[in-house]
Amino acid sequence: MIPTIQQQFATNLNALLDEAGVPASGFGRSKHVATCMDVGVATAGKWLSGKQIPEYDRLERMREWLGCSFDDLLGRTEERGGQIPARAENVLLNMVGTRSATRISVCPDDPTDIRSDGVYALPIEGDLMSPYVVDGDLVCFLPALSAHTDGVYVIHVAGRYIVRRVNLTTRGTIKLIAENARYEGEEVDLAEESKRRNGVRIVGVVCARILVNR
Repeated sequence: MIPTIQQQFATNLNALLDEAGVPASGFGRSKHVATCMDVGVATAGKWLSGKQIPEYDRLERMREWLGCSFDDLLGRTEERGGQIPARAENVLLNMVGTRSATRISVCPDDPTDIRSDGVYALPIEGDLMSPYVVDGDLVCFLPALSAHTDGVYVIHVAGRYIVRRVNLTTRGTIKLIAENARYEGEEVDLAEESKRRNGVRIVGVVCARILVNR
C-alpha cells in the first residue's frame, strides 16, 4: 500500500529525528519538536503520526533546523520506502499555507512569467535524474532565485528547463549533479552565468515528485 504524503513525511521526519538523537516517541519527542518549531504539542504530534504536514513556512523552518532538503522531508528513499502519490494537488496546497497560490500551474515557457507565490509542475524528459525521476515523471517546485542549501532545483539554461541536484561549494560556486552516474557533473559560477543571455539560472526548488506509472 502506497503511503500518503502525510505518512511519508512522518516516516522521513522521525528518521531524521532519530539521526539527530532526538528522544523517541513516548519519551518527549513531540514536546521537543513543538519547542523547536514553536508550535503546540498536539500539532507536533500530528506531524509525527502522519496526520498532517506543516504549511510551507514551517516546512522551510524545519528544513533549516534539521539541516536537510525538502526531498529529505517529503520524498521517497529506498531505506524509508513509499512515494509521493500522483494526486498531489491538495498536499501542495497545504504546503504553501498562507501563500496566495491556489493551484498548481504548468511551468511557463518564459521563466520571467514564474510568479513568486506560485507552485509549478514540470515534466521530466530523459534519464539524467534517474532513478530520482525518469522520463515522463513530473516535479513540482516552489520559485527560488538562488540556492541557500544543497538540494534538488529547477534550472533554466539555454532556453530550456533542467532538474539537477545542487551542491554548494566553499568557492562560492555550485555543482550541478545528475543522479544518473553515467553523466558527469558540472561546476558553475552563478554570478558569471547571470551576465550571459542564456546562462544558468536557478528558478525553483523541487518540493515534490509525481512518479508516473511506478
